[in-house]
Amino acid sequence: MEDMYTEESITRIKKVSFVFKNRPLGFRIELAGSNGQPKTKRFRYICIPTTNTELLRKGIVAGSGILAVNGTDVTHPRTQLKFLATEINKKKKGPIKVMFAVILKTMHDDENQRSCLSL
Repeated sequence: MEDMYTEESITRIKKVSFVFKNRPLGFRIELAGSNGQPKTKRFRYICIPTTNTELLRKGIVAGSGILAVNGTDVTHPRTQLKFLATEINKKKKGPIKVMFAVILKTMHDDENQRSCLSL
């Protein structure tokens, strides 16, 4: 079964703030719903960690949504990638704070629990 998330299947997220002190940030940005990644109305873009292992240690895995950059909301459906990049690049020096949405529970999790037989 494909691990595709839809708005209806994401039932719980956790907001996780991360402060980047150095560049490069070590993650790629993709449009939510592309390449089998989560698609939801809760966020427009997702992060795919590439070289930043600290993101993974904090539980920010591939497919985590990007909610805000330096306090600026980037979840609106019409938010352009160029706007998101501009928000990230506004601070040439100094830390960059990003708020992520980590998917904690999906309908698939509930379905898998119901389909198990305990003996």
